[in-house]
Amino acid sequence: MDEKFADPFGMKQIQAKPDVWAAEMQTADLKLSFRIKEVLHYAESKYQKILVVDTFQYGRMLLLDNTVMMTERDEFFYHEYLTHVPMCLHKRPQNVLVIGGGDGGIINQLIKYEETESITLVEIDEEVVKAAKMFFPEMSRAFENPRVKVIFEDGIKYIDGKKEVYDVVIIDSTDPLGPAEGLFTPEFYGNVRAALKEDGLLAVQAESPVLTPELVREILKNIAIPFGAENIWYYIGFMPTYPTGMWGFALASKGPRKPELMVDRAKKIAAKSKCYNANVHKAALSLPNFVLELLPDGAPQKTES
Repeated sequence: MDEKFADPFGMKQIQAKPDVWAAEMQTADLKLSFRIKEVLHYAESKYQKILVVDTFQYGRMLLLDNTVMMTERDEFFYHEYLTHVPMCLHKRPQNVLVIGGGDGGIINQLIKYEETESITLVEIDEEVVKAAKMFFPEMSRAFENPRVKVIFEDGIKYIDGKKEVYDVVIIDSTDPLGPAEGLFTPEFYGNVRAALKEDGLLAVQAESPVLTPELVREILKNIAIPFGAENIWYYIGFMPTYPTGMWGFALASKGPRKPELMVDRAKKIAAKSKCYNANVHKAALSLPNFVLELLPDGAPQKTES
């Protein structure tokens, strides 16, 4: 392993010690630990540190810059929430764009939709895709689907100038630090809105309402600047290895009408899903009071509660 790696997980000692734990510092005061079997892969790309380990509890785990991105055992929670909520709200999601998501989890969900003709994934870091293909074959098999096109480019640059191209855009980014920071700005969301067709939908991973409420508030405010507060929603779901086990997502509609659940499509997808179904969909959009307080004035969930 490269000497310049700070090795906060103690990876160099794994072969010498039978009981080694990886600890992710989720905040300055909160740590989540995993007992490790083996380090499978470590690389430093142009953008981040990429680590794959095999854990006793969650199986194989992908970490970027020492932060857990996904595991074999629980990835379906996050990927199903982020994918199926917008996809089961759009009347005809034929052309879909994913920015980020180099692990293949989102596109693995998207290929379940027979009506979707084109799936474009724009990932800044090719090394993430390489690691996913090597160590997460069940999830990354979607890269071989003929409807999937992969572009290695900064999503901020890619979306700039696109006009009314996509039915659904899904932003599967890391936290708003480093290369992902620009994916949370009003300017970026404005460019996404321009790239959406008239009835298009945007879905974004939108952090923890428990640990980072002010960040959630800022993300929603930034989305509301181009989309309008009346066209945004927030929803929550389970994600065991993310901070607190509860994770948030934002949804925005370009059209003037509130998107309605496509019940028949939701039933079809539920038959192919571990978590998602129509009741889970409705529950995700039913927010507790402390989360409603984070929404901007004029957001439908806030005015209807």
